[in-house]
Amino acid sequence: MSDVVTLTRHQNWAALSLNRPDKRNALNVDVLNGMDKALREVENDQDIRALVVRGEGRHFCAGIDLAEVEQAESGHNPASLEGVFHRLEQLHAITIAAVQGAAVAGGLELALHCDLRVAADDAKCGMTLGKVGLMVPYDFTRKLIEVIGAANTSLILFTADLFDAKRRGRCRGSDDGCFGRRRQGNP
Repeated sequence: MSDVVTLTRHQNWAALSLNRPDKRNALNVDVLNGMDKALREVENDQDIRALVVRGEGRHFCAGIDLAEVEQAESGHNPASLEGVFHRLEQLHAITIAAVQGAAVAGGLELALHCDLRVAADDAKCGMTLGKVGLMVPYDFTRKLIEVIGAANTSLILFTADLFDAKRRGRCRGSDDGCFGRRRQGNP
């Protein structure tokens, strides 16, 4: 396992930890490759019944490391962001995002691809791409709507604000407000 991602195995569950606290656990090529490798290990271990996804230090995940975007786009990277998120979503084990500090942009998307999200009081979630002039990818918009509904998605995307515990609580009730709950079938 890479130094920037660790997988800690317990009796019948595991913890996948992002380990770039100095970069607020931002996603880069090394992190994506480490996550891909860890998720493959979990896929191959049917005794693991739950996977907790967490960030070392004060933050869950600040999204894609913008300082390294050009590097990620210029080289061949078999572990794409979409591929890792798809693998996470398709795991046989229940996935739980343990969110503290920032869960912004790709970090929020990471949390939304887990089955459940548990947030500390200091957690702040949001999609701030609009503040830096970037468009939100269609797949992420679709995922937001699926998990938190159209009205809350509009609120998050149009304001580009960060939502603290109090604001998250005003969103549709679920396992943690704006973090929503994955629904099966019709509501």
